[in-house]
Amino acid sequence: MLDEVLIALFLVTFLVFTIKLLGRLRLYGKRINLLSLVVHEFKEAAQGGVGYMHFSIAAGIVLSVLLALSHPLPGLRMALWVLSLPVMAGLIAAALYRVGVFMRSAAIHKRLGAERGFVEESKKMQLILLFIIVLTLSDIALAAFFPAASLAVGTVRNLLLAGFYVRPAANLIANHGVSLTEFRTPFMLEDVVEGRVKPEEVKFGYEKMSDVDKDVVLSCESCGEIGACDAGCPAVAAGRLLSPRVVVRTVALRSHDPQYELAVKLEQQAWACTTCGYCVYACPVKVRHLDVIYGVRRALVAQGRLDKKISDVLMSVSQYGNTLSVPNAGRHDWLYAMGVKHISENPGAEYLLWVGCMGSFDSRARQIVEKFVEVLKKAGVLDKIAVLGDEETCCGDPVRRIGEESRFQEIVLSNRELF
Repeated sequence: MLDEVLIALFLVTFLVFTIKLLGRLRLYGKRINLLSLVVHEFKEAAQGGVGYMHFSIAAGIVLSVLLALSHPLPGLRMALWVLSLPVMAGLIAAALYRVGVFMRSAAIHKRLGAERGFVEESKKMQLILLFIIVLTLSDIALAAFFPAASLAVGTVRNLLLAGFYVRPAANLIANHGVSLTEFRTPFMLEDVVEGRVKPEEVKFGYEKMSDVDKDVVLSCESCGEIGACDAGCPAVAAGRLLSPRVVVRTVALRSHDPQYELAVKLEQQAWACTTCGYCVYACPVKVRHLDVIYGVRRALVAQGRLDKKISDVLMSVSQYGNTLSVPNAGRHDWLYAMGVKHISENPGAEYLLWVGCMGSFDSRARQIVEKFVEVLKKAGVLDKIAVLGDEETCCGDPVRRIGEESRFQEIVLSNRELF
């Protein structure tokens, strides 16, 4: 009788988690491809590290349910338990990793001067995730020899999942297929110029919480304080005033305060970011940290809150057409000496070689382009290539990363017309 009650409690609590998860997924408005999700998770696990640990948590929960369902069949339960041994190893590693994150985050919070309330919320979420991992490990470990205890532990774990891990799970399911290079375009300058959108309707950046897009809020709210973003962030490693985890958690914890001055609060962190994208790449639940960074930067640019170095880059692009503050004239003269022709001299060229500012002016980057041209020569296809010469200017990528979206799109339209 006790076993039946425990099984019922386990399944009911897991059903509550499932129902809440489905409700959260509806907010994303996306079609869910479960096969694609499973393939993605196995690929993440194959990379090892945090990917394998997070896979072990998800696989551990699935195995926990299967072990509960196999309770009346001891033979099947034991077979599942043996199969779960690699997962248990991953759960042990995940628990130890969580302890390391907890200790590291304390130092990061101190460096950033995080508010006490924020720190307490961070600690709470980290400890809950640690409890979920430990309970899942205990659930599986007990299943083969003490099934009743296993069901009781699993029930408690299910309640924690329903209370605290619905959002991370939903974000992973909805966004597992999103490309790292996918970039949010806040507005289309062409639509404004041609009158399809009124200038006053354009939202430049995330000055206040009310400006943050709904899908970005959903993404930030899914942060489970896993800490993989901080672990590999070059700015964090260098001791700069940045924590990608703190950035997204700030949005999550202030999402119900529309007047919260987000740009002011995150100003230092936004400029400390290198925009390398490691945080997005490393996040097991697919939080989009850079959407917040870029949104805050656009707001800061609109307010004129730029330091001299950043202002100099924007001025260089405007005055010289490149980011290095050097005259654009003679940009590709060195390439002409290698046999590469200007497009006017080779109008039938099959490919246009975009050299870029660094490739055109930086001595080290030039060496890469030179070697590439040598390869083209040896392949006998140099006549299929042409360059723009002085007509080539900045591609706009540095401008966009800074947050000057309007200027970036001007450059794009200009380059498109040139092409």
